[in-house]
Amino acid sequence: CDGAVCVFDAERFDNGGVYNHTSETVGTISAYSFEAPADGLYFFSATISTALSDSHNSFGFMKNGVEDMNITGSQDPNYGHAHSSTTDDVFLSFSDVYYLSSGDEICVGSFHTSSDFNSAYSFWSGCRIF
Repeated sequence: CDGAVCVFDAERFDNGGVYNHTSETVGTISAYSFEAPADGLYFFSATISTALSDSHNSFGFMKNGVEDMNITGSQDPNYGHAHSSTTDDVFLSFSDVYYLSSGDEICVGSFHTSSDFNSAYSFWSGCRIF
């Protein structure tokens, strides 16, 4: 990812066609992003497998291109992202709840320029709570 949106180019379920798994904008949905089909409360979870023996990895959710703006409207370091400071390959897991308006977008991004991940063992998911 290296300081940008992480590439998740496969999907298992996409009812309504609200996830763009391509590198181009499709309709109104940005590359590798989920677009909320309706106003509501949404839950998202991710597990990232770090790679390439980087000494610092940091990943999290981005709402409309902004790092980790969660339901409280703050960038809370305890929710919606994870980091490691080891050269070992590790799994980083994080989750958060967001109020989204129709058309808002969520994606997974890296927040450190040397962050690398193994996409074969990384995934994220989400659902509308109400």
